[in-house]
Amino acid sequence: MEIDTSFVFVQTAVYSSLILIFVSAIKFNTIRRDYFYFFFFVLTLLFATIGEDLLRPKFISKNNNFIYNLYAMMELPFCVYILHQFHIKKISRTIYILLTVIFYSIIFFEIYQSGISKSFYLTNYIASFLEIAISIYTLFDLLENPNESLIYKSVPFWFSLGFLLYNAGTTFLFLLLDKLYSLDQTFASVAFFTLNSIFSILFYIFLAISILCLKPKTLSS
Repeated sequence: MEIDTSFVFVQTAVYSSLILIFVSAIKFNTIRRDYFYFFFFVLTLLFATIGEDLLRPKFISKNNNFIYNLYAMMELPFCVYILHQFHIKKISRTIYILLTVIFYSIIFFEIYQSGISKSFYLTNYIASFLEIAISIYTLFDLLENPNESLIYKSVPFWFSLGFLLYNAGTTFLFLLLDKLYSLDQTFASVAFFTLNSIFSILFYIFLAISILCLKPKTLSS
């Protein structure tokens, strides 16, 4: 029963990502004209989330980690780029370049060590902590120097809030996973899939709200 319940959460989380297609359709003209990079990020996320779920029955005997690894290569750069476009302008280009070089050096090291079909543990941890840091920075900066009178209508507010909650919830869960497995493997599996699915659903909801907050640039120019 517990395994069935966690499976329901997983499937709910996977298909709740479809809300991103719905809100992107609502804002399609605005996204197509002014925020195509946002749309590309959504497509990448949907490929990693739904694509892996659809491919699993066909490749049940094979490892599908390469799909998430490909997404891991792009998630942090997308997160930083989008937040930079909407709010963060104070961080110098040199810091961005340095972080990019370090990040992809770690990825290439993990590929060299284990191949692309093994989970990028180090890359994922570093990306998660950096996303937490930049999300907290964005939220504090928004509260201190809001560009809009109503912060809840701000794209970077909902975008960074989604990344913060998801990473804060799942990263520490990953860190404790081995300990939980050593105590009770069944409980650890149920707890992991259930909590990860809940945080994923919240992430999709906040990301969808950020898309709904997109405004045509032509109106503000």
